[in-house]
Amino acid sequence: MAWSESVDTLLASKDTRKSQQKQDTLEGQTAELQKVKVSLIKDKVMAHTKMETNFSKHLIDNVVLTRFMEYSDSEILHRATLIGGLLQSGVGLAAFRAFLKSEFSEENIEFWLACEDYKKTRSSTKIMSKARKIYSEFIENEAPKEINIDFKTRDTISKNISQPTVACFDEAQKIILRLMAKDSFPRFLRSDAYKELREKQQNGNQKRWLSFL
Repeated sequence: MAWSESVDTLLASKDTRKSQQKQDTLEGQTAELQKVKVSLIKDKVMAHTKMETNFSKHLIDNVVLTRFMEYSDSEILHRATLIGGLLQSGVGLAAFRAFLKSEFSEENIEFWLACEDYKKTRSSTKIMSKARKIYSEFIENEAPKEINIDFKTRDTISKNISQPTVACFDEAQKIILRLMAKDSFPRFLRSDAYKELREKQQNGNQKRWLSFL
């Protein structure tokens, strides 16, 4: 090999190493930024939690936060914290459930509640029977209360339903929670049902039982 060719090869090798180092640095910076973003969002949710009382604990889980990070709009994050309080309040849940029924979309809240109950199950026999019930009622094609989830999520559940785990519906539950926070919940806040809740609280002296009122 000629000297000039050796130099060219050496220079090319150096350029390649520099390029790789830049790429590694960029990837490292991107990863750090992602961590910071998750941390900032988590801090924001925790700040809401300090001000409001009945938020569902799962809403500050990093996995759920990652799902909501798909939306840069802080309003979606705010709705996520509020709907957590709503779903933990008996009165608020009943009102929201009635509202969804009036919109013919009560399958969303029913599925979410079924998943919450399912995740508390410890008996392997009951896990199997409850999983089959949730699957046949909400997941499988043409189910009586079929929920609106993507094909990949539905297919994954279908493949694993013969040996269900406690977490087998987690992805679908997150999708439905996100759907309610983005779609149904804003309409609920503009509904007569929500106005009635506000009036009842404003007219009475009872303790604030809905954190978003």
